[in-house]
Amino acid sequence: MDRERLSVLQDELQFVRTVVRRFAQDRVLVAAASLSYTSLLAIVPLFAIAFSVMVKDIIAAAKTPEAPRVVSERS
Repeated sequence: MDRERLSVLQDELQFVRTVVRRFAQDRVLVAAASLSYTSLLAIVPLFAIAFSVMVKDIIAAAKTPEAPRVVSERS
């Protein structure tokens, strides 16, 4: 029973070694960092477009002839 438990422990240790070695060989941290950087670069223009669309709608609503009446009714 102890030999079987020792064998399982050795297998688990070998698995951990393999995972750590492959983690370093495949440069997982570099891939994760580049993915994060690329995602941030893609999000900034998306926010800029969304902000410009919101501002355009606000400006368009303020330029309508009924805008002063609606504002004074809400006050």
